[in-house]
Amino acid sequence: MEKICILMVIVLLALYFACVSHPKTVEKSETSEQQQFVILIEKAKEFMQQQQYEKAIYEYREAVKMRPELPEPHNYIGICYFQLGEFRMARDTFKKAISLKPDFAYAYNNLGTAYYAQAHFDEAEKAFNEALKLNPKIASAYHNLGNIYLAHNEREKAIEYYKKAFQINPNYLADSQTNIAKVEQYQKGKGEVEFSSACVLASLGKTDEALDHLENAVKKGFSDRERIKSDPDLQGLKDNPRFQKLIKKK
Repeated sequence: MEKICILMVIVLLALYFACVSHPKTVEKSETSEQQQFVILIEKAKEFMQQQQYEKAIYEYREAVKMRPELPEPHNYIGICYFQLGEFRMARDTFKKAISLKPDFAYAYNNLGTAYYAQAHFDEAEKAFNEALKLNPKIASAYHNLGNIYLAHNEREKAIEYYKKAFQINPNYLADSQTNIAKVEQYQKGKGEVEFSSACVLASLGKTDEALDHLENAVKKGFSDRERIKSDPDLQGLKDNPRFQKLIKKK
C-alpha cells in the first residue's frame, strides 16, 4: 500500500501539468445566456486556480445545465473531483466527457490518472494509450505511462517513455527523476538514480549536466564501468575527457 501511495502523488503532478490551462469552449456572444455561461466558466476557472474545487464543481455544473452538449466542463469537473480524492466520481465524469466527444484525448489521459489512482493499472494503460492514439503530442500521457512501468518495476521501459515526454515538454525531467528516486527506495541500487538521469540528459544533448550526474553516480557507489561504456545514450560522451576519466578502472 505504501508504494501505491507514493506513486499516486506522482500522478497528481502529471495531472496538474496536463490540465491547469483551460481552453476556450465558447466565444463570447451578445446574448445574455451565452454571456452567463462564460461568466460561470470564468468563475469556475478562478476557483480551480485557488484550489477551491467544490466551489468550482458547483459553477461548472451550473454551466453544464446551460450547455449540456459540451464535453469540456465535464472534463474539468472530473479534474476537481480528482484533486478532492474522489477518484470514482472523477472517473465517471471523465467518461461522460468522452461520451460527448469520443476523440477527447485529454479526457482519456485524465481518465487514466483516475484509474491509476485506484491502482487499476491495466485500465489506466489503455486510457493513456488511447489518449496518445488520438493526440501523440500529450507529454503527460507518455509520462503517466512511464509511471505505470515504474509501478511494475520496469525501469528501462519507464525511462523510454519519460524520454518521449521530455522531447515534448522538458519540464517533465525533474518530475521523472523524482519518480525514479522514489522507486529506488525499494530497489536500493547505489547510484542508479544518478546513472539513469545521466542517460536521459545525455540523450537530450545536455552534456555537462549528464556528466555531472554520471560523476555523482560513481561517487555514490555505481561501479559498473561496462554499463557506462556501452549504454547507447552515453555514446555521445565517449570522447569527453571527463567521461574517459570515469570509465578508467581503479
